[in-house]
Amino acid sequence: MNDLGEKDIFECCNCLQAAMYWICKKNGMNPLFVLINGFSIEYGKKRGTKLWEILRLNTPLGFEEYYLSTCGLEFKSAEYKLKNPQELDFENSEAVLIWEDAYYCPWNDAYGKTHISHFCIAESYNDISRAFICNDPYLKKNEVVFPLAVLLESKYRVYEIKRTNIKNSIVIEDALKILFSIIKEEDIHGNYNRLVNDIRKAKKREDLFENDNPQNCNFNIFTKQISDCYKGLAFLFVHETRIRSRGIIYDLLIQANSIWLKINFILIRMNLKSKKELRSCDGLIDVLTKAESIDIEILKNVREGLWADITLK
Repeated sequence: MNDLGEKDIFECCNCLQAAMYWICKKNGMNPLFVLINGFSIEYGKKRGTKLWEILRLNTPLGFEEYYLSTCGLEFKSAEYKLKNPQELDFENSEAVLIWEDAYYCPWNDAYGKTHISHFCIAESYNDISRAFICNDPYLKKNEVVFPLAVLLESKYRVYEIKRTNIKNSIVIEDALKILFSIIKEEDIHGNYNRLVNDIRKAKKREDLFENDNPQNCNFNIFTKQISDCYKGLAFLFVHETRIRSRGIIYDLLIQANSIWLKINFILIRMNLKSKKELRSCDGLIDVLTKAESIDIEILKNVREGLWADITLK
């Protein structure tokens, strides 16, 4: 069984998780809660027609509800204060979080190219230059400048993150139990079944793909996030739980991580082909079938472990 270190943990994070990891660590809270952000896939909700719009990590709890219940952190909407940014409560907030369109984010590779949501932390506001000084833990950028006028062009939200009076007594095992009690085996099957059915129609569904550099495509980003989620959960089950089956679960999660990296590679290759060049999708369907079976096996082992008596490490 291989081990994962803190560097690996941080690489598992998407931009919101990276920001929350930084916020929790800075404020003396357990940052590992950020790795419990979902499990398996969600496919088919009406967001659009392209693959990245309908294929997502299954996140049954919204991030605002999740961080309030696990860390006692409340996300208070504050975008109305952008009319007068000096009113933002930098001093009494754990952080000021900006959720913007990366198309308008000056230091992001997606700037002026790709519309995709992104999170960063506003450290302060300079009234003379009318710009925020930001920290971007995900892109490892410090003291970057976000002009207010540019932010206002973006589809954005701003949060003051406040610590509540709710006593934070929840542990990692409890948070995992909450996540895996919500997810159902039939939901896993239904999501994979809808995805496989659309992949079978790939030759007729050219609209599934994006006419863009595949490395910058939204579906590339989202499928990588799915893969990384398994890796993050693998760390938690080995280091933060005491259940007897944690080794088996770890191995299954690492398998799922590898399989979704393969799915990511196959989809990028398919995206490079034109409609006429798309060949049989049987190989991808076989891999997706394997991914589904592993998800169900993980679900079974987690429930048998987390709901059973636990043993000391």
